Amino acid sequence: MIRFHYFDLCKSQKLGRVTVPRGTPCCHVYSTESLDELLDWGRKRGFVADWLQDSRGFAHFIAWGGLLRHCGEGAAYGEFMRDVATARLNSIQRTSRRGRPCCGEKRKRQREGRTRDG
Repeated sequence: MIRFHYFDLCKSQKLGRVTVPRGTPCCHVYSTESLDELLDWGRKRGFVADWLQDSRGFAHFIAWGGLLRHCGEGAAYGEFMRDVATARLNSIQRTSRRGRPCCGEKRKRQREGRTRDG
């Protein structure tokens, strides 16, 4: 499901090639389902894949100016923060499934290696 969270920029920020001034109304556009759903939504509405931002596992577009017309009803701040936390947790879990050991596994392997060698 595509969701929207409205906010005003608290400081000037460079979005693509344009610096958007402080106080500009903006909207986080994100998917609670998949990155493909978000990219498909964006493609249909003229968003460019290069505009996609990934903030520590939370993939989203930032809409502002004329692009705000594509945004729907906004999620409350608490819902938005819950969705961000869920996306980041899912991102961490996907990373660990790729065979990359977490710190505890790495240390355990190192200890096992020392006991066999020594």
